[in-house]
Amino acid sequence: MTKSEADFESWFDLLRMHLGEAGIQFSNADSVRGDYEAGRDLFDVVAEIRRAYEYAQRQHELTLKRMEGGLLGRIFGENL
Repeated sequence: MTKSEADFESWFDLLRMHLGEAGIQFSNADSVRGDYEAGRDLFDVVAEIRRAYEYAQRQHELTLKRMEGGLLGRIFGENL
């Protein structure tokens, strides 16, 4: 779905719905308005945002694993 098929508010509401189904709470309309104006497909933007969130989640998990073996692991034990 592109801007030729929906106004921005409808496009953004659908984007939020699809991201919400993936467990992503997204509310920054300004950050995707340029994508809408450029005629990008809603589902391509959803997929891009999901990849970014999944990457950030993996990085966060790796950081926690590194911390478990470091100072926090020594202070709090293995069960962080």
